[in-house]
Amino acid sequence: METRVGQNALGILLVQDVLIVPMMIILGYMSGEPVNPQDVVLQLVGAVLIISFAIWLYHKKEIKLPFHKLLKHDHEIQVFFAFGLCFGFAAITGFFGLSTALGAFVAGMLVASSKTTQWFHHSLYPLKVIFLALFFISIGLLIDLQFISDNIGLISLLVGVVFVTNNLITALTARMFKVPWGESFYLGALLSQIGEFSFVLGALAFGSGIITDYAYQVTISVISLTLLLSPFWIKLSSNLNKDNQEITETKSE
Repeated sequence: METRVGQNALGILLVQDVLIVPMMIILGYMSGEPVNPQDVVLQLVGAVLIISFAIWLYHKKEIKLPFHKLLKHDHEIQVFFAFGLCFGFAAITGFFGLSTALGAFVAGMLVASSKTTQWFHHSLYPLKVIFLALFFISIGLLIDLQFISDNIGLISLLVGVVFVTNNLITALTARMFKVPWGESFYLGALLSQIGEFSFVLGALAFGSGIITDYAYQVTISVISLTLLLSPFWIKLSSNLNKDNQEITETKSE
């Protein structure tokens, strides 16, 4: 996180998460169900507010949350305040017909932008460990090993295509902004997996009847395997980058 590669990766991930808003709206209208104009307006207003809020957070130099002095020394109120902020933003995005997970994400952005909430990280760390474990458990519960075994060829091909394609697109894009080749390729490796918000998109598409059960199982399998295998892909890319740097240094000598 203290390197330029880490900061670039974080910036790209934040933009991806914000763009989940129009993606979910578009998927909602692809289901073929009658469209209520009021729902359309409500979702559009919610999307504009979320994106505007994210831009405001980016440009705001310092944010002070209310009652920050009171919260600083009371651990129990800190935990309740954090949960209230999380579920409050989730309720707001739910009201606008958007993902409640997106609301929790926006609450996290607000906390990260505040200079008076260092205590958040310490107070919520045990909960972070628990929920992170539950998140990966929930991913594991979605995987059908028998389905993967029956369709191993197709799934392996798709996982390979995802890694190579995502890596190349990110690397070439970074190179367009004058990032060195080695750093660009490593950045591409860091972002080569499919993000966790894709589970939300997949579930929405399946629940709306846009994709079949077979397509949904393929989607879940590919997303899960890219998350599982990405550390090995990143390590491989890191080793290749080191080898290339050593070759370049040797030639220059």
